[in-house]
Amino acid sequence: KLGLTPRAIAEIFIQIGIYRGFAASETALETARTVFAEQGISLEIDPPRADSLEALMVRGRDLQGALHAERRNEGHAAPDNPVTGSIYPLVVQYCYGEIWDRPGLDRRVRAICAVASFAALDHDILLRKFILSALNIGASRSDITEALIQGGPYNGFAFMLKALNIASDAFASLDKA
Repeated sequence: KLGLTPRAIAEIFIQIGIYRGFAASETALETARTVFAEQGISLEIDPPRADSLEALMVRGRDLQGALHAERRNEGHAAPDNPVTGSIYPLVVQYCYGEIWDRPGLDRRVRAICAVASFAALDHDILLRKFILSALNIGASRSDITEALIQGGPYNGFAFMLKALNIASDAFASLDKA
């Protein structure tokens, strides 16, 4: 009743499954379905797509480029990383190629979900990466700042302040460039 469609709410829960785990997403979706049913609201979700792994990889790599630009192959995403190099292609296919490309929520909002999730999880490295990535796909500094502030009462104000400091540093790095 505040502007988000039931589909957008469901997509947010699916998106955060990438960061918090899909068991948490399933629980959130079950709760949402119950609330929607109590309100007489239907939730329409598209059937699963049957894209090939190759198509998911191409779509995932394209999205990685749009999001992360020159950072797309750094750290855990580096193809030659001896620890993550063998599993990361699955992340590209499923997380970027499938989840990030789902209808019902635009990439800007998905990026803000990622920022809010990493702030809540106190994951500094990915928070900084996705702050910069959110800016790459249309989120404003104000969008990011407000998302972090909104998390304060839920995540704890110490986490909020830490996340805002990381955002401030990320913004400053762009101003220096």
